Amino acid sequence: MERTKLVWLLGTAITLGMIGSQPAGAEPAGLSGSYAGATLSADQVMGLQGLQNPLTQTLIQSSGVSSKAPGASALALPAAQQYQGRLDLENSDLSVRGSLYVQGESTAIVPSVTYDIPVQGSTNVYAGAGYALINPDGGATPLGDRNGLVLSAGAESGVLPGIVVYGNAQIGVGTDSQTGNSPLRWQMGVGRRF
Repeated sequence: MERTKLVWLLGTAITLGMIGSQPAGAEPAGLSGSYAGATLSADQVMGLQGLQNPLTQTLIQSSGVSSKAPGASALALPAAQQYQGRLDLENSDLSVRGSLYVQGESTAIVPSVTYDIPVQGSTNVYAGAGYALINPDGGATPLGDRNGLVLSAGAESGVLPGIVVYGNAQIGVGTDSQTGNSPLRWQMGVGRRF
């Protein structure tokens, strides 16, 4: 079962790269530049939690969109804070990325290196590997409760000047000591380019 997840994750990244490929001589530009953003995991999106993340609120307020329904009180601040960033290595197909998950004493820091494939305009798909650094005293995180290899694949696109949307999947290879499983995590976010 775990091998199936890994094959699916890497296969998706390769397939997306092939779908977006263009004829020889017509190289797509792809997304260039670095960004930092606020991330929502799939479970947060389904419950509409995470909108009170400070960076998300800044981005929402700068867009002029309200994050609460008319007449409703502000959403409660969720315990989990999640961030992601990309450092573009100029003149290279590689990027250095980082993810941060904090919920009380539970923390996961995931530095990684990805191979970026430009597919069109300001859009990339990417795949890579990193290492999850889990706080051993903090309990479980969405990527498990112990340090280990993390594989990722995703897509990112510049949608407005200075604004990037991104989504990815991460699989922690054997990072759950209680079950021995490899947790799979889906997430998406909005970032600010710099």
